[in-house]
Amino acid sequence: MTDLQKRLIAAAQRVEKTMNEQPFTCLYPGCSELPIRSHSQQEGGSLKTIQREGKVYTIRRRMETTFVDLSKSSDCLPPVCLTPISRATTFSGFCNRHDTDLFSCLENVPHLIPGNMEQVVALYRRSIAFAVANRRFNLNQMLGMAQELPEIKDNPALKGTIINWGIMLKYDMAYTFQPSFDSDAAERFEFIWRVIPRNIGISCASGIPPLDDEAGDKLVGELIDYSTGMMKAPRPIISFNVVPENDRTHVVLIWDKQFLPYVNDVRASASSFDKDVIELFFNDALLNRSEDFTMSPDLWEGLSDSVRNTIRELIIPEHMREKVEVPRLVSLDDIGPVVNTPLTA
Repeated sequence: MTDLQKRLIAAAQRVEKTMNEQPFTCLYPGCSELPIRSHSQQEGGSLKTIQREGKVYTIRRRMETTFVDLSKSSDCLPPVCLTPISRATTFSGFCNRHDTDLFSCLENVPHLIPGNMEQVVALYRRSIAFAVANRRFNLNQMLGMAQELPEIKDNPALKGTIINWGIMLKYDMAYTFQPSFDSDAAERFEFIWRVIPRNIGISCASGIPPLDDEAGDKLVGELIDYSTGMMKAPRPIISFNVVPENDRTHVVLIWDKQFLPYVNDVRASASSFDKDVIELFFNDALLNRSEDFTMSPDLWEGLSDSVRNTIRELIIPEHMREKVEVPRLVSLDDIGPVVNTPLTA
């Protein structure tokens, strides 16, 4: 282990200790209670259906542990680790009361109902909450690391990321996340809901960009006014949910109608019955655009080293790596029809 790696790990330990001593508050608007470790993917639902001996494979998120893993790795790719489902996909989200109240329509039912608007809104809230909470957490991590290691404080890439994330987090919270709690929230959303008639061994609840990295970065650059620290409009985001049950898997995409100008390609691809089109879109959304996925041990361990390494490489943001061909991990020959009509009863 190099001296820099040792210093990074020590700095990460100090930052995480400080963050644990200064916890965030509940994400519900106006609530000042401390959050529990919310699950973005249901522990007793989707994760339970893909676990083996109580564990699944998921992306490593603790900064200190990630640095340790990378220091032992010869390829320096993000680690995907076998994790107990009690700890997988957790984030500092909602207090116990709001976590229970907001997601009872997902937690306390035998299965999801395609088109049910209460569940659509809940899926949107949970996936976007996960995205917002992770951005909030990662921004504080970067600020902490910049204070701990003065030599990286003035790194242009780090400074630019901190500025961009700080601005986008404020607008994500105000214009993308918090409106989902309005009384007319269900009227804000459009969705596409499809069902695969088997458990595919994968779970996901994430925000994904409707545009690729190049187009998305260009748009964000046009939206942000750096002289005022404001945005002309919020950046577009889509809620992407893959929810396995015992004998089926729900694929649900949800977007706020304010982002309609940006979702045409996603809508067309997600609605397609062309095998190549839907498979390319689904696997790209899952492995390349999403911020989190969970896989069954049987699926992950059954992949070749080459495919596993490609998936780990895809975790790295596109602008920080070479272009990588997304593997066709999931075949969708049997995906069901499109449901996009709200069901309220």
